[in-house]
Amino acid sequence: MFFSHARSAHTGSRFLAPILLGVLVVGLTGCGKQSTHPATPGAGDEAPAISQDSLNDALALRLKLGERSMKAGAFELASIEYQGVTPLLNQMQMSQRQLQEDQEKKPQPQDLKPYRNAIESHRKLAERFMTKKEHDLAIAEYQLLANLLQFAQSRVQQNLSADIQALSWDENLERRKVDEWYQKEIGVKNLPEKQREAIDKQHGEKLEKLRNKFDPIRDKQVANREQLQKASDEQIQKFRDDRIAIYEKIAAVFKEKGDDQQSKSYTSMVYQERASMYQQNNDNEKAMEQYRAWLKDDPESYAARSGLAQVLIAMGQWDKAEEQYLWQLKKSPDNQGILSQLARVYVEQKKWDAAVQQHRAILDMTARQKTRIPQGDPGADERKKQIDREMAYQYIELGRVLVQASRGDEAKKVFDKAKTLSPDVAPQIPSVP
Repeated sequence: MFFSHARSAHTGSRFLAPILLGVLVVGLTGCGKQSTHPATPGAGDEAPAISQDSLNDALALRLKLGERSMKAGAFELASIEYQGVTPLLNQMQMSQRQLQEDQEKKPQPQDLKPYRNAIESHRKLAERFMTKKEHDLAIAEYQLLANLLQFAQSRVQQNLSADIQALSWDENLERRKVDEWYQKEIGVKNLPEKQREAIDKQHGEKLEKLRNKFDPIRDKQVANREQLQKASDEQIQKFRDDRIAIYEKIAAVFKEKGDDQQSKSYTSMVYQERASMYQQNNDNEKAMEQYRAWLKDDPESYAARSGLAQVLIAMGQWDKAEEQYLWQLKKSPDNQGILSQLARVYVEQKKWDAAVQQHRAILDMTARQKTRIPQGDPGADERKKQIDREMAYQYIELGRVLVQASRGDEAKKVFDKAKTLSPDVAPQIPSVP
């Protein structure tokens, strides 16, 4: 989750706060996949890969000139230099990742020490700003700190994946070598049948040898997975707790500044994070407490009511979930997602007429989409086909409800409409008793 930064009272901070956040976050974690090659003038021309030394030189120059510009008070120039750091860090990380993939290296977890150091440094700086009542700077630091904690949490999850892959890496590598040998041996043209049988036998022996080698350590791997998962869960929980505490601090700072709207926003994030955490741990009672406390502070919160409804469903309290969805429907009468959830709640309560009504309302909304397609639109026919297909599936859902309600004759007519709209959905239609 990314946050907008508060305006800083200091000119340099105003220019650089968003930029330095991007530099730090990307430098630690990388971002979306990008090409490690520069653009080429000719289509199909393959450009040489950028060397690591060149990337290092370009990065060093930008950091050096950015620092020099800061010292000289040339904040705009420093901003330009530091903006050039982020794409270079992207290039360096993508190059490193590609190199690891090409070399088929055994997965290795990434050291969390840089994250922890950055987190503690920014925590101390934020607290120093708070002591000096420099609220805008403190908010920017706390927001950056929350981002770092989020990325550290993600890194723990990625490290767990790398650790688990590493457990079976050696076995998979040897199996791949055996398979490559086998494919090469049987790939010979006009291979005699007896030779093929001999190769098949040898292939089976090689696989059996691998099984005998690796089977004894599988139980140990399972135990290791459990230990790794437990350690990972503990780290994730710690980072998450710290992030929630930071949200509380940001809310308090905004409150002290007199910005009630922003304070309310971050307080909502605290409730949402805690409720989500409890839901993931299957502690629905505590999750419900968070959502109800959230609604007490903000009765008009759509997100709080949506989350509460999900918890109530998980607890089987369908009538109370119905109340939450009806409240949402008043605020958003054309929301098909709410209508669908409400229909599900009615089905669980065996309120068949109400469930059917919601499904028909969804169909009416979808049908109206066809009337809004402009005449003469070159893609109109294709769009109408898409809507017909969508409606066909909606008719199937309605038909299923009618079957459950023992209204078979109506269900058959509805299923026929689905097939008429989009014949290819026929295999999805259930039989009617």
